[in-house]
Amino acid sequence: MGELNGMDFDEFVEKIVKTVGMAIEQRTENYVTIVGSVGDGRKQRVWIRPLGLDYQNRLIIGVMSPAMVLVAGQELAKGIANSLLRDNSRIIHGGWAIESTKEGDYLIVKDTLIANTTETAELEASMTAVAIVADEMEKRLQQDVF
Repeated sequence: MGELNGMDFDEFVEKIVKTVGMAIEQRTENYVTIVGSVGDGRKQRVWIRPLGLDYQNRLIIGVMSPAMVLVAGQELAKGIANSLLRDNSRIIHGGWAIESTKEGDYLIVKDTLIANTTETAELEASMTAVAIVADEMEKRLQQDVF
């Protein structure tokens, strides 16, 4: 994948996560899972994964935080879907999406960054923003799963 100043993707994520004082909870074939505090004693998971290369051969990474597990075949109600689309216009880092994994589908907040030009502060802001927005949704749903 794209050049990350001589580092592979895992090394790149580990370096930045250490710098911002978060902890890697788990690594899988496709994701690095990080857990961070979002205040009020609540924590939120953030997933980071390589998405692919852009037209200039730069690695694009996804920074996402799950807010809800979707039951197989579940569709969002029209009102909720419209509300999420409206939210997308106000969210500074990212927007709502559905992420399909081997384990199932999730409603997530997702941001994308160019890995090799991403500075520590930029990735920290992205991770924090998606975590807070996803946690706000969990509060609306009266749950704390992630």
